Amino acid sequence: MNLEIDTGAAPSIIMSQGWARYLGIVGQDGHSATLADGSVRPVQIGSASIEWLGEARQVEVVIWDDPAEGVSPIRSRRGRYRGTPDGLIGRNLLKLTALAIDFPAHQVQIDVSTGNASS
Repeated sequence: MNLEIDTGAAPSIIMSQGWARYLGIVGQDGHSATLADGSVRPVQIGSASIEWLGEARQVEVVIWDDPAEGVSPIRSRRGRYRGTPDGLIGRNLLKLTALAIDFPAHQVQIDVSTGNASS
């Protein structure tokens, strides 16, 4: 599963219905999400148990309708894989972490934050 980091997205994890079904995540209808362009889309909200930085966590999962070809609310950016990512990791999952991005190497490191910011 290819997940992109989106620090502008609040939910812990955002994924398609196909992935949610595959992983056994059941979503509840009746929710909506506002995208960065201001459009509003219907979504389902579910939860999942995951291992994150060595600890078990229960997280909220926002589930999108499986998009039509080329019409994904999760847009692809240039990276090591091609096509649309399978989902996003949002800022609720990134709270209390240290996020380091090495752009030239196309590498991301996420660790538990020590609370010491470096400049």
